[in-house]
Amino acid sequence: MENESTKHQDGPDDLLTGDELCRMLKIKKSFLYAPVRRKGPDALPCIMIGKYLRYDLRAVKGWIERQNQEGL
Repeated sequence: MENESTKHQDGPDDLLTGDELCRMLKIKKSFLYAPVRRKGPDALPCIMIGKYLRYDLRAVKGWIERQNQEGL
């Protein structure tokens, strides 16, 4: 039996939870939350909704691209 979270397909404009983003990027939560604590231009883009962090997948992918280009 499927619950609501397994039926939902994330669209390009959906905001993701940390767990959802970790599953999509195949990373551990500790890796995800370390860059979020940073401030400034190197910070992982996130959105605060009340006390909850949410992530825009396109913004996160852009951040990953910038991090990879800076390392070259």
